Amino acid sequence: MKHFLVIILSFVCLCVAAQETKDYVRPHLSFCGVSMNNRLEDFTDSLLAKSFVKVDSVKDVSPLLDHVYLQGRFENIACTVDVGQSAAHKVDTLKVYLNDVNNPVLSFKILTNFYRSKSGSPVFDNYYYPPMGTDDLKQQLSIEPYVIAFSVAGGVIQFELKYIPLTHRFVYSVLFVDTENALPVIPQDDAVIEW
Repeated sequence: MKHFLVIILSFVCLCVAAQETKDYVRPHLSFCGVSMNNRLEDFTDSLLAKSFVKVDSVKDVSPLLDHVYLQGRFENIACTVDVGQSAAHKVDTLKVYLNDVNNPVLSFKILTNFYRSKSGSPVFDNYYYPPMGTDDLKQQLSIEPYVIAFSVAGGVIQFELKYIPLTHRFVYSVLFVDTENALPVIPQDDAVIEW
């Protein structure tokens, strides 16, 4: 009887071990149907084929080296896209600046509730009930912007709404971070680790 139990136990262990040896492919984020697991040139070419247009920079944002700026539509809203690359020349971050949003606070709530229904609870949420007056809201958002971040398969999606008093504009952005491609750059000395 002992031999029979040992044979059955070893057979079960073999079956479990055989199932665990499958390769796991980590998912990557995608933007407008284009996977972020691409080289920067290939990714921008794919977006250009989807009617995006290259531009020099984003309004009210300082341009960065090695970033590509495109204009197009995201969730049927006109936007400017800032695409960054990792040290391996793969797309690691993508920031979407939504242009000309009529009611930014309401749009922020609608879009984040849509992602909340798809992705579940956010990993970070500092949305607070907006003050009653428009000036109070602008002052509050210039000090502490709304930020909501969701952990999704392949990365993190972060929504942000802030107000810039110098230009009298609301800046509504969505940041996509592909965690597989966005590896930190470890310096050789005691300097700060950069992403």
